[in-house]
Amino acid sequence: QEGSGFVLTPEGHRQAQAVWDMARRQQDRVFAPFSDEEKALFADMLKRVIVRC
Repeated sequence: QEGSGFVLTPEGHRQAQAVWDMARRQQDRVFAPFSDEEKALFADMLKRVIVRC
């Protein structure tokens, strides 16, 4: 990232994208059984826990 002291190479960008894609697939798989309301509640609770830390 510009100004952060490092820059990813094109291969680094490709690998980073692959990891994000894998994380999204895993997230979709794990949260598939839950309703949109349950997922929203979980996200809200997690945000509140993080803010308090």
